[in-house]
Amino acid sequence: MGSAAGRRPFLADGHRQASAARRRHVARRSRGRRAAHGRRPGHRLVPERPDVARDGVSFVLEDPPFGGPVAGIAAALGAIDADDGEVYLLAGDLVAPAEIVDLLRAHDLDGDGVALIDREGWPQYLAGRYRLAALRRVLAGESRDRSVRRTFRVLDLILIPAEKDVTGDVDTPEQAETAGLRFPEPAADQA
Repeated sequence: MGSAAGRRPFLADGHRQASAARRRHVARRSRGRRAAHGRRPGHRLVPERPDVARDGVSFVLEDPPFGGPVAGIAAALGAIDADDGEVYLLAGDLVAPAEIVDLLRAHDLDGDGVALIDREGWPQYLAGRYRLAALRRVLAGESRDRSVRRTFRVLDLILIPAEKDVTGDVDTPEQAETAGLRFPEPAADQA
């Protein structure tokens, strides 16, 4: 399942929801699917959720489950055969994944990669574009229960301030509504 030259995989981190049925439904409907909207034709998506599987999308899950985002990212990297090249790494619950990809694409990939900084000045490592070799280096070894910030802060990154709140996340129906996202009501068997 190799990645052809010129194709950049997208890694979509899929956080898990342990809340009300509607929140689970919003999470299932939004995370990987909305991250997929940021990808361009010819790119491959490697989400951490089976419910977004479709053509050009490979499904991965950390093993054992519930190991955290870093373990999910490491599992996704394991599905990519290439050692060189680059990937876009997007949290699955971002408000504006397509805008993030456009922002990241506009910058040269020097060093290990490029990531956005949110309005409060925090690096958003799950809104980034990285060299595969750099990700493989920082994700070597045990990845379970590792902090994203602690893992990624050692990378040589260009950090770009986001001009608007594109790095916000959507975890609840209320946040989805605020972001202008609409989802169908869950089916009775999902409530």
